[in-house]
Amino acid sequence: GDQLRAWMSERQYTAARLGAELGVTERTVFRWRSSPRVPAFLPLALEAQAAAAPVVVEYVIPRPGNFPHDPAVGADGIVWYTDQTNSFIGRLDPATGKITDYPTPTPGSGPHGIEVAPDGYVWYTAQRTGMLGRVNPTDGSIDEFDLPYEARNPHTPLVHQGKGWFTDANNNTYGRLDPATGKVDVWTVAAPKSVPYGMYAAPDGSVWIAHLGTNQLGRVNPVTGVLAAYPLPDSGARPR
Repeated sequence: GDQLRAWMSERQYTAARLGAELGVTERTVFRWRSSPRVPAFLPLALEAQAAAAPVVVEYVIPRPGNFPHDPAVGADGIVWYTDQTNSFIGRLDPATGKITDYPTPTPGSGPHGIEVAPDGYVWYTAQRTGMLGRVNPTDGSIDEFDLPYEARNPHTPLVHQGKGWFTDANNNTYGRLDPATGKVDVWTVAAPKSVPYGMYAAPDGSVWIAHLGTNQLGRVNPVTGVLAAYPLPDSGARPR
């Protein structure tokens, strides 16, 4: 509590430093209740801190020269990622550590952003070839959807109301794909060099876009595609 923080702050202690001086680690489970060297409450406090400490587990991707870019986690706990340099979509099962890679059908497509849809399918933007990709999580098969020239560098994907949405930061556009028909609608942001970047679907059904090149957020009507811009108070803000 406050007593522990004050005691450690006064002596510039951290749990790691104190543990080193006592010859133990932060994860040691202390069994004593007092010591002439530390306050009686400290071992119990360190025990609680150690129990709550986060654990970082790293998973090594076996392919040499891999370049994992964005991750996404499905409802089943499976982690998906894009290997942008080598054009693979990766699947990691954290429970077993098993990694499976699926090459994109079009070589050199440069998959960038990635999103797990509510139905479990995995969507990604193929930034170098102007496509959206959809991965079947069961067998790893991939469908590719061509985008118009004005959306030739798709950046961030978003699956919303059964449609594949995306931003194209390089070309100041955003768009929507209907996978059932292949129809693509693309809109240009009115503000020049707006750099539409991140996307998020709101509970009311609207789609929000962060404009990295300006100090604005955009709210998109999911039916008409019309964007309403909302400036942020700080003119120097660059939402991403």
